[in-house]
Amino acid sequence: MRQVYDNFSEADKIATGLKPHERKYDKWETRIPSIIDFANEQKSFLIKDLVKAGVVPKGTTGQTMRKCVMPKLVAQGFSLIEKKRGAGRAAIYHLPNHEVVESPKEKEIFTDTTAEGFTKAAAFVANNLLPSHSNGAYLDLKKHIPKKTLPFMKNGGDTKKFLPYLQNAAQLKGWTFAGTPYKAKKEEDTND
Repeated sequence: MRQVYDNFSEADKIATGLKPHERKYDKWETRIPSIIDFANEQKSFLIKDLVKAGVVPKGTTGQTMRKCVMPKLVAQGFSLIEKKRGAGRAAIYHLPNHEVVESPKEKEIFTDTTAEGFTKAAAFVANNLLPSHSNGAYLDLKKHIPKKTLPFMKNGGDTKKFLPYLQNAAQLKGWTFAGTPYKAKKEEDTND
């Protein structure tokens, strides 16, 4: 039907009174290279991260990712895994071996800002929230610490106080820290 309409003259188009729906983003093929670059750089991400980076348009949904993006990635031989996290929570997309490990104790909350509280929270983060490795790339570990689990991370002073405790706990798991706070890396072959 659209092809017939497109063949009309401008006067005939106006005379029909029809207004065809114009799709803005039906050319996902042009966005696939940017999505691949973003995935290789970030390793794991949410759709909102793609939107913030300008890689996909605002309003992109999980259904759009599944129907329009994932098949094109597979066709190009690129593997991207979608991890659904339950009702009301956005899916996480990640490269193979870069899954963000979510806490088995999702309701665990650490509010104690004493040395003992920081020690327990750091051990929990190192054991449950950090990825298994970073393939030698430095990661911002704050991105792996949900503020719901460690509410004191919202306070800049407590965030600075918590850092040495996290460094100690994470180093026991094989993480190496950079000069920048919360930036660390871990090689894949490090044993826990």
